[in-house]
Amino acid sequence: MASISDTTEAWWLLYQQDENPGGAVIGAVNDIRNESSYRRQMWQRAAQVYGTDLKMFGMPTKNIWDERVNFNVARNAIHTMQAKLCRQMPLPSAQTVGADFLRRFRAQQLDKFMAGTFAANSYAKIYPQLILDVLVFGTAAVKVYIQDGQPVIERVPIFDLLISEVESRYGTPRCFYHRCYMDRSVVLEMFGREDDSDDESLYGTLEERRASILAAPRPQDDDSVYLNTTRHSDQILVYEATHLASGPDADDGLRVVSVNGGMNSGTLQALPWTRHKNAGLAFLKLNATLSGVFGPSMALELASAQDEYDRLSEKIQLAHNLMGGSHILVQAGTLGKTHIDNDIGTFIEYSGSEPRTFNPQPVHPDTYAYKDMIATNMLKYLGISEMAAQSTLPAGLRQASGRALTVYDDMEDARFRVAHESVQQFHVDIGWLIVDACEEASEAGQQVEILAPGQGSLERINWSDIQMDRKEYALRCEPISALSQTKAALFAEVLELVDRKIITDRGVVARMLSLPDVEEERGLETADIDMVDKTVSLILRGKDYPDPDRRMNLPLAYDRTRKHYLKARIDGIPDEKVQALDEYLTKIEQLLTAAQAEQQAQAEAAQPPPQEAPQGAPPAASPEETANG
Repeated sequence: MASISDTTEAWWLLYQQDENPGGAVIGAVNDIRNESSYRRQMWQRAAQVYGTDLKMFGMPTKNIWDERVNFNVARNAIHTMQAKLCRQMPLPSAQTVGADFLRRFRAQQLDKFMAGTFAANSYAKIYPQLILDVLVFGTAAVKVYIQDGQPVIERVPIFDLLISEVESRYGTPRCFYHRCYMDRSVVLEMFGREDDSDDESLYGTLEERRASILAAPRPQDDDSVYLNTTRHSDQILVYEATHLASGPDADDGLRVVSVNGGMNSGTLQALPWTRHKNAGLAFLKLNATLSGVFGPSMALELASAQDEYDRLSEKIQLAHNLMGGSHILVQAGTLGKTHIDNDIGTFIEYSGSEPRTFNPQPVHPDTYAYKDMIATNMLKYLGISEMAAQSTLPAGLRQASGRALTVYDDMEDARFRVAHESVQQFHVDIGWLIVDACEEASEAGQQVEILAPGQGSLERINWSDIQMDRKEYALRCEPISALSQTKAALFAEVLELVDRKIITDRGVVARMLSLPDVEEERGLETADIDMVDKTVSLILRGKDYPDPDRRMNLPLAYDRTRKHYLKARIDGIPDEKVQALDEYLTKIEQLLTAAQAEQQAQAEAAQPPPQEAPQGAPPAASPEETANG
């Protein structure tokens, strides 16, 4: 059991005792680096198998001109797997249960907010890199924070994160350390500005922070030996340590940012950390592990097979270099090397036995078969067909129907179902990190907004307008590969849904088939309903709204507004908003009444006037007189 003296050395406990935590943070990082050095060696090996530059791990770059021709089957398999997982990029979506109009509206706006956040961060470029990280190193990570009033999604290289092996035994560590290289001038801009005097999270005085940043040495450890950090750049190491709060109401969470050296042990920032479940980081690993946070590396799983493939390739190359040329067998003393030339129609004199050519087989055919079998088995081991790795279809499916392609595609994806589900949960975790960051910024009085893509335009969404109680909704991702990806399979599947009357709205069909022209036409067809729904939304949200006018489809507007009015009363919408909706409904009634009166007047005006009987004409005989006559 740890002694009290050992416990008080923890950097977050030092801060609670009004002591400077910066030196203890760097000491903790160095200790964890030493105890997890084996993991860094595993990542180095994984990067080597994949075939990347090892400078990031402090290893010299190999001379590529000395390498023999070889094929990296492991890299090809990883890229194939990456392509499969990147076919669709799932996004978190808010779902409510039994919610009223306002909550449903906020949930819809939250979906747009999420989509706008991912788009603003160019996540479509980050996502393939994250998938590559998890395939090569076994784990990928992102950090979410607020910068300049917008959520930021940042990829964090997994080898820059440090977590205690003891704390992560059960997969729920309490401390996270992010050790990264940053330009000194950027650090000065972040923590050494004179106009940041009101920021209570900054540690010490402005002069002390600037002195610490300027005094921080350029890195000289094993990571930087081959990074040339002392030439043409001014990079320094920045340490960010996060200790999670002990519970939802605990106040012992802390985040500290420091540099190595200078005044105040290099501490630049110390702010309370109220979250007890995450450190602003989301982790992705495709398969579960027995313990810990980090997942298994696909590159390492293929390492031994790739090594055997490389050894066979080198053996075959050497054999071909030695035995691959043409040889001539002659009787000793009958011919010399000078007797052979490359002229046409020349004579070669010999005596004794006739010379003959000899072309030995450099390598036994079983060696080629064994080498090919290794490559095939590497793909099979991962559940990847050889045709998928070569982006080809079986001969029988090249002219197949969309339904057949769908079945074949589902069979290919079944092997990766667990991986797909892990990717979906990863994006749900990112969604909750965005919610956490926005809520904290809003509580601090900071305005957070995003430009969300809409139908032909961008919509500015402010977080304060859509924030909801977490008990009112949940985040989830729609299933990956819900529809086929090839055009032929997609058309066949959608048309099947139409034939079965499962889908009847042609606008929905257009959206599923990605036909923007038809979708635009649908927008015109539904303009009447959209106008009413938008106005009702403004009324229920307490916003300014336009009055109805006679150019609207008044019967439809009245009927739809009446239903919204009844639904608002059922949902318990505040009385003042229900009253505003009733007033809007009354205005529609007045327009309807006026329109009906106008139509009736026009109809009466269009009728011909009644004709008068001619003067002096005898009265017509009654039916009785006619019958008696």
